Amino acid sequence: MQRNITYIADMLVLIAGSDNLLKLIKKRGVDLNSEKSVFTRLGWFRKSDGEVRYGIEIIGRENAVEWVAAP
Repeated sequence: MQRNITYIADMLVLIAGSDNLLKLIKKRGVDLNSEKSVFTRLGWFRKSDGEVRYGIEIIGRENAVEWVAAP
């Protein structure tokens, strides 16, 4: 892993900039366990505004992010 995940705040940082994941959670709620068509990935990605960040984001779907190599 690129980062040490020790506290809940560490996990929140990985999710905070994940626009597609946050949008889906707002739409469907936090109980996505039964959703078989939603897949996530942990890694480096480029957001729609061009920012490159490390975090958790949805794979594919609309407005998909571009997965990139570590800067």
